[in-house]
Amino acid sequence: MISGEGEYDLFSCSVCEERILPLKGQEVKYNIGAKGRNMEEEKNNVEKEIGEVKGSMNELKTLMEEFLKQSANQAKVVNTNSSAPEEDNQEEEEHPSMQLWKGGPRWATCNVGAEEDWEVGDYLAWGELEPRMEYSEWSHKWFETPENWT
Repeated sequence: MISGEGEYDLFSCSVCEERILPLKGQEVKYNIGAKGRNMEEEKNNVEKEIGEVKGSMNELKTLMEEFLKQSANQAKVVNTNSSAPEEDNQEEEEHPSMQLWKGGPRWATCNVGAEEDWEVGDYLAWGELEPRMEYSEWSHKWFETPENWT
C-alpha cells in the first residue's frame, strides 16, 4: 500500500495501469500489488540485482587495475632493452617557434652551394643534379620545345 497526504497531480500506476487523482488534503491509499505482484519482493529483487552489478563492477575494476599494472611493467621492460635515439646536435634556440618534435626540423645554415649564409648559392632545377649560373626554359634539361616538355 502507498499512502500519503498533500497536493497531488494526476499520476498513473504502471503495475496496474490505472490512473488516480487524489484531492488536496485527501489521504491516498492504493494497492499496487493488484496484478499479483508483491512490491516488497520486487524491491528486494531489485536491491539484490543492484548488489550483483556493484560486485561485478568491483571485479571489473580490479581486473582493469591488474591489466594496467602488467602493461606498465611490460612497457618498462621494453624501454630498458631498447636503444635510445641519438641526440640531436642542432641548437634549439635557432628556430624556437618550429618545435614540432624534439629538436625541431633540421634547418640549413646557408643556401645549397654557398659557403656563408648571406651568399646566394647555386641555381638548381627539379630533376637536375648539376648547378648552373642561370636557368631558363631553354637551358633546362627536360625542355625540348615550348610545346613539348618531356
